[in-house]
Amino acid sequence: MSRNMLQEVESWRKATQISNGDYSLAAQQAAALKAQYLTSDQVPADVVEAEKEVLTKKTLEEGKPEAAVTKIVEGRINAFFKEIVLLDQESVFESKKSVKQVLDAAG
Repeated sequence: MSRNMLQEVESWRKATQISNGDYSLAAQQAAALKAQYLTSDQVPADVVEAEKEVLTKKTLEEGKPEAAVTKIVEGRINAFFKEIVLLDQESVFESKKSVKQVLDAAG
């Protein structure tokens, strides 16, 4: 986990006033799954656009109907965010829930 990500998690902890225990879970999650960003808003637009271009090309090469490409790429971008955005990742502590859902439920 990068130092920058740890700083992001710490700033977020202070802003949302989550407990130290919940902060620890978030930090462990970030380290385990190598989150690059805290929220999807922090992913640079050029990174998102480059990924969309790759996914659009891949989707068209798969022979998907052009009318469906936009929706398919949108779904794949959401999956991309789940890989690189900490709060969107599936929790390693509670499967089927995102890190944000787990932390929100913890209060």
